[in-house]
Amino acid sequence: MQTIWRPKDISEAWSIQNNLAEEYTYVSGGTWLRTQWEADLLPMSPHLISLESLNETKGINETSLNGETMVFIGASTTLASCITDPVVNTKVPLLAKACKNIAAPSIRNQATLGGNISIATGDTLPALLVYDSYLKWFNGTNYEYERLEDWLVSPLQNHRRILVAIMIPVTQTTQEGDFCFYTKIGRRETFTASVVTVAGVGERTKDGIFQHIKLAAGGGASRTMKLALAAAKIENQPYSQQLLEQVNQTIAEEVIVKSDPFASSAYKKGVIANLISSEFYHLAQSKGGDPLAPRQES
Repeated sequence: MQTIWRPKDISEAWSIQNNLAEEYTYVSGGTWLRTQWEADLLPMSPHLISLESLNETKGINETSLNGETMVFIGASTTLASCITDPVVNTKVPLLAKACKNIAAPSIRNQATLGGNISIATGDTLPALLVYDSYLKWFNGTNYEYERLEDWLVSPLQNHRRILVAIMIPVTQTTQEGDFCFYTKIGRRETFTASVVTVAGVGERTKDGIFQHIKLAAGGGASRTMKLALAAAKIENQPYSQQLLEQVNQTIAEEVIVKSDPFASSAYKKGVIANLISSEFYHLAQSKGGDPLAPRQES
């Protein structure tokens, strides 16, 4: 028999988990967990600790952390709320786009951002990575902040902590050449896990130079990761066909993806490289550059 606990605040949630002798699972929307249980991919925990009533895990607003402006998104915020919220759409639009590409509307009304992050393979992760996001945790005594990028290296470490919120640094000014992109390739529209997902942000100057580039990729059961080497290859460079070839090679060497019954790792690497190259091709075209410029000699 499964017991559902409904703590009124985060301290009570921590107290409940400390007093349980059996396995437990934190839950808010629960949409992903239900799919795993129904497919017998995960055993059902005898205890569920619901986070839905915790005010600490709710809301979207702008706040400040160590003097830096941040968008605060409570971990229990639904994906549907992220799609419609004006702060998200204005300050971190890639997150809104990522949420639109997850499951069906009925699922997005229940599924939470914290849940999508906690499974460590969620499709919001590439967008959150290129925004240099932080995770706000409760460790039983106080709150602590951890870079999303660092947590993804070992997501099961310190697993007893409660995810409270996602903190996304934002700039107060935008440049004319600022750009961002998010693309998800799935086996069947939005109703299955993605094959690959990519995201990127940056700026293209009036002189056609790419700057402040950040790239990330993930998908399926693969760990979502920043593509720092590929981004560095593009940084402070103008568009050229040779540049894209170098970036493709760098991505193939840098990205770590797993084969699955539907796609090999080599195929996924190729798709990731092609998606990112395509974005920069179209950026050069739309910003007045010549995407078919002659190759530069190295």
